[in-house]
Amino acid sequence: MGERRLHAIHGADGARWRARFEYGGQTREQHGDYPDICEVDYVSPLFSTFYLARRDFALEGEHEFPVLRIGPPWMAVAPERMLVRCVEVGHIETARGRVEAKRYVVSLPPRGEAEGYTFWADRQGIVLESYEGPEPSGPWMKLIEHTGQPQEGLERGA
Repeated sequence: MGERRLHAIHGADGARWRARFEYGGQTREQHGDYPDICEVDYVSPLFSTFYLARRDFALEGEHEFPVLRIGPPWMAVAPERMLVRCVEVGHIETARGRVEAKRYVVSLPPRGEAEGYTFWADRQGIVLESYEGPEPSGPWMKLIEHTGQPQEGLERGA
């Protein structure tokens, strides 16, 4: 099978989002509303860190918000609603040693949590481990190195 290339451009202009995809000689464009409270979700734990930074989660706290999900196969944009719940506070072993962390479950209403995923994040919202499904069993992503320094005095949803 030969080389294939996908070229995707995503952006927001005021209250509108736009996307253009070029793949296999075809071009596809999308656009839609982009409210101020909307988040972008991509197939990377980095985007979970972004939406955690805008919200304060206590144990059993939850937030539901609009999200633009970018995903395969075209890396196209799908506007949805996302529900994030903090379900556990504890400690987790990481490459940096044992750290205080919170576990979150993410779902896309009206679909239930069984179709969602879960992850552990530290006090700064850095995602440490992610799991398929709502329970932590065999991570599909584990942070093995982080060169940033913890931000002193940053309290998040104690």
